Amino acid sequence: MKAVLVATTFLTRVHVPVTPGAVDVGGATRWFPLVGGALGGAGALVAWALTELIGSPAALTATLDRMDRAADRPWTRQVLEQIGRRPGVVSTELAAEAGEDRAHYKLRVRRLKALGLTESLEVGYRLSPRGRAYLAARQS
Repeated sequence: MKAVLVATTFLTRVHVPVTPGAVDVGGATRWFPLVGGALGGAGALVAWALTELIGSPAALTATLDRMDRAADRPWTRQVLEQIGRRPGVVSTELAAEAGEDRAHYKLRVRRLKALGLTESLEVGYRLSPRGRAYLAARQS
């Protein structure tokens, strides 16, 4: 059991209160495929939940409305539309265009990414298929 905890700690970087010995570390490698598969399954479950539970345009609109109300000003649609117009543009330029500092802008984009609306590129961002579908539904 200790080897499974060691493997989980290694693969997730989540601290599990266990002091492994050399045998436990060596034994942990046997568990990597199983623990990794379980973590992958958990990721798939999260993706399913995002799609099925808050996937409807009405539910997504309500979520974005809440995010806008909690901020100093509405921003969610502006950022989505901006990324839709300018995919692959460096965040520094997008932030300046939006009148925000880069760190704050990136935080906002990460919040949209957590909803499955944007994707990070090597440079800049783009709308995910879900983000494109949401904007298209809003415009029709």
